[in-house]
This record gives sequence, C-alpha cells and structure tokens, in this order.
Amino acid sequence: MSQPPVEDSAPAWVSGFNYPAGSLVRYAHIVYKNGAATNGTVPPPDSGTVWVPVYPTNTWSLFDAMTSKPTIGASNLSYTFRFGQTCGAVAAIGLEDVQRVTVTVTDPTAGEVYKKSMNVGRSITRSSWYLWHYGPREATGILGYFTDLPDYPQATITVDIAGSAGMKITHLIAGSVQEWGMCVELGAAIEFEDYSVKKRDEYGNLKLIPRQVIRETTMSIPIMRREIDGFTKFIQDRSAKPTFFIGSSDIESLNTFGVATANIKVVYFDHSVVDLRVQSAS
Repeated sequence: MSQPPVEDSAPAWVSGFNYPAGSLVRYAHIVYKNGAATNGTVPPPDSGTVWVPVYPTNTWSLFDAMTSKPTIGASNLSYTFRFGQTCGAVAAIGLEDVQRVTVTVTDPTAGEVYKKSMNVGRSITRSSWYLWHYGPREATGILGYFTDLPDYPQATITVDIAGSAGMKITHLIAGSVQEWGMCVELGAAIEFEDYSVKKRDEYGNLKLIPRQVIRETTMSIPIMRREIDGFTKFIQDRSAKPTFFIGSSDIESLNTFGVATANIKVVYFDHSVVDLRVQSAS
C-alpha cells in the first residue's frame, strides 16, 4: 500500500531521545503519549508503562473502523492497494468538504480495466425554482461507494479523493459484496442518539455541550427461505465488526457503516422477514 507522504504532525519516535512528559510521537502508524519524561530505547508498543496509545496517525485514521477520528487532508489524497485477491468494492465514508472520489483498477497484464468517479459535496436539498437558482448549497454527499470492481486478483486499486483544503474522510474500506434479500420494505427508519449535554441550571440557564450524534437505521428485508441459514451465519460472523450496509440507491442516509443486529421472523413458507438495525460506527 502507498499513502500520502506526511503521515502525522506527531514526530516519529527516536530511540534514546529525551522526551518530556506529555510528548506525542508516532510509531507503526499509532500516535503515543508519554505520562513521564523518558529517554528510553524500548519502542512505545513494548513500553506500556511509559507510552500510551492515543489514536491512529492522520493518514491511517480512515482505516481504523473502531474510531471516529477522521483523516484530514489537503485538497488531494491518494491511496494505492494491492490485495493479491479479488476486491469487489470500495467505499469512502464520512466525507466533509470532499468533491470527488475516483477509483482506478490496473492489472499488471491487462492494464487499466476500471476507472470511475463519483461527485459528492454540496447540492440543493430542497426542490423549488427559487432555491435551485438562489438557495444555499448544503453538504449532502457524505459517502462515495463503488460496488462493481472487476475480478482481477493481482490488480492495484488506486483511490483518489479530491476536495478543498482541510477535507475529512472518516473511513476508507474495501472488500467483497454480498447481496441479501429481495428488497427493503417501505417503513425503513433513521433514528438519532445524541450524546450532547442539554440541561438547565438552577436559574434556568441552558447549558449546551456538543458531542457526537450516532445514527441508527432500521429496515425490514424479506429474504428467501434458502437464505435464512446463510444470513444467520453472516450476522453472527459480523458481530462487533463494522460493515457497510447499503439499504438504498437514492436515500444516502439508509446506507450505514456500523454494527448490526437482526431479528429473523419465519412467517411464510417461501420467505421470511429480517428486521435489521444498524448503528453507525461514527
């Protein structure tokens, strides 16, 4: 894998260097913080009493599914991968100030076999003649995903992300595509769990502390009888493992990267109904 040249603002750890308490260093794509002054020669991962892991480095944050800390980049970021096996999909999730995501697949024998771009960013979110011409553009595109990559196991996959300076990408994932069920039934829901503090003191003054808002999507999916066992195993295998669930081709908010729970109701002879709940990872 290749990555942008500047990995993080934290300097690389140097053996024997004098680090005062509270110093930040990077080592093996992780940023560490020391609780006491040190000039040791033991690398941070092997010196847990001195160095504590804080978060992934900036260019690697988007690969860590367990954190909501985004990668912050300049106006262009580019990542290149070679997995040595088939990769059918790529998704960039949690985008801010990103305008375009481009995926290119290049095989060592066949050459460039795939190249597609997806524009994301700012658009009109309310439809009227006046708003189309004069209304504010609002950030609506928060993800860019590609699920039709061709089957070339030895190919390199390049993901180019373009936007304005300071753009943010929360997750960049790649993997295989699995389709389940016949459709998503009407009645799907998008819910929010707000961790912000909103309370009043004894004088009635409102205290507000903004914190993260987690999105949950719920949907009902009819699946064929023959799919029940396979889907059951799929959900069990994905326990506590963030997965990108695509519930709609036109309602972006129903497409969620997170962890899922499911309730399978065997209500008909030839098909059953899955009640799926996906909690966003960020």
